[in-house]
Amino acid sequence: MPRLITWLVLCLLLPALAACSNDDNGTDGDATDGDAADGDASDGDANDGDIVDGDASDGDVTDGDATDGDLTEFPIRVPRTASYTCVDEMSTTDFGDADIICRVNNSVLDVELYLQSNPVGCEFGAPIYETVAAWIKEGGAVSSIEGAYDWGGRHHNDYVKWEAGGGKYMLWHSSIGWGYRACAGPDCLLVCAEGTECEPMVSESIAQDGCERDAGSGPPLLTAICVMVLPDGSAPEFLDPWTAQEGHEDYPLLPCGGEENYIE
Repeated sequence: MPRLITWLVLCLLLPALAACSNDDNGTDGDATDGDAADGDASDGDANDGDIVDGDASDGDVTDGDATDGDLTEFPIRVPRTASYTCVDEMSTTDFGDADIICRVNNSVLDVELYLQSNPVGCEFGAPIYETVAAWIKEGGAVSSIEGAYDWGGRHHNDYVKWEAGGGKYMLWHSSIGWGYRACAGPDCLLVCAEGTECEPMVSESIAQDGCERDAGSGPPLLTAICVMVLPDGSAPEFLDPWTAQEGHEDYPLLPCGGEENYIE
């Protein structure tokens, strides 16, 4: 009989002891142990409402990856220097990555672009680049796009092309100087005709020519400013190449000297 009483007492006490214990299981409302079923909001798994760890499925808005829509700034990299050596009959030259940031603020578009391009070859001593990633910033949100940066051959008449919002665009030069060479970065916008890619000298490919201007005249109608990312991963100031700039004696950069030979 005493043994039976002992067992009865234990059976009565065990549930109470379990209820008082700090077992941190997933069904007792615990919010500190970190499992996915008990309301924990601090451990960082994708199923329990966590908003700090940065995975793509839990609404994170801080980590900056390209799959969860949380980008508000460009993921600017530090460009590599001397990442490709060009050897030809003329010279041996090292080329680094060419990462470009452009601000387009005119009556057609108000966006920023960022393209990362790596040297993959050379021709006549000029680098050939492959664009490995491109982004557009519009209305405070950053998203990936299809885009390309081209060095522009030996004359370095570089340009940027991209697709976004169902349209195709190109940043080109409104002024070309001596030797048919640009004297500043791309400074104007071309809107491509539907179903084509813009070609600066082919009017049928251009729906709106924001680069057209007369020699000796002022800026083009659809302006843009482009800068190259510096070796330390920073971007220089976005200075208008068409206006004088305090502390920069070489400004204005445009129009290019000798443009009257190439622009009517």
